[in-house]
Amino acid sequence: MSPTAQHRVAGNPAPLYAAHVAHLCRAYGAALADAGYDALAIHGGAMAAKSRFDDQDWPFKPSPSFAHWLPLAEPDAWLVVEPGQRPRLYRCHSVSYWEGPSPSIGDEVWSEIDAALLAPEDIASELPRGRVAFVGEDPARAAAAGIAAEHVNPPALMARLEAVRAIKTDYERECIAEANRRAARGHQRVFGSFSVGDRSELELHLQYLEATEQDDSQTPYKDIVALGRHAGVLHHVHYDHHATGRAVQSLLVDAGATCRGYASDVTRTAIKGADEGAAVVFANLIVRLEALQ
Repeated sequence: MSPTAQHRVAGNPAPLYAAHVAHLCRAYGAALADAGYDALAIHGGAMAAKSRFDDQDWPFKPSPSFAHWLPLAEPDAWLVVEPGQRPRLYRCHSVSYWEGPSPSIGDEVWSEIDAALLAPEDIASELPRGRVAFVGEDPARAAAAGIAAEHVNPPALMARLEAVRAIKTDYERECIAEANRRAARGHQRVFGSFSVGDRSELELHLQYLEATEQDDSQTPYKDIVALGRHAGVLHHVHYDHHATGRAVQSLLVDAGATCRGYASDVTRTAIKGADEGAAVVFANLIVRLEALQ
């Protein structure tokens, strides 16, 4: 058991966060040194318009590299990692008439990461001296910060950082475990409802969101809730809004949950009137038969 594992509290990754950041500081520092860089600037991402013809944006989700460090879903944030220094977060997203502030995050984050508000045009002056690498989706952000194109997502460094992400810390494992606990509550609610009554796919989907305490945009992917023949469509997300009015015998649910940017992905099938063991054996066969009707 690792030193921090004994302090784990089920459902609460916060006590494990300090050790997680300390590990990332060491691992990223070694990766930067081996790749010949003095520092790393991680851009968390920006809002993306749904269409050029209206003013709606897609729900924001930070880049995986940014979420690796802290659970902040805020556009236009920069995290600067410099060996031997505390990680520094620069928050550049302005709160407008239309937008409220990002959801608050725990004090354990601010105990490990320094933060400051900054105008986007001032990022370049705040970056460390020397050879700085950029990790992010938009090379134009790097250029505006004075980072040359050859230092944008450099392949050798990216490979090292992805290797760091592949081995999860106790903090990350607890986030994933909690995401699975939340998903389990949702699946139990939906399958319990399916077993005792005639429900529409939309109603079952909404019950899942309520049980997991998530908005639709907070799920790791669009829930798949498929009754009967709809389970023959791999990505069935166009829910029927009304109950079928007949005895639908099968249900497939592919739905997960999130915790601090980490996700679960759970797929289950059930046959009404069968025990769980029989459902595991026969559900796919029933789904295929109903899809042929």
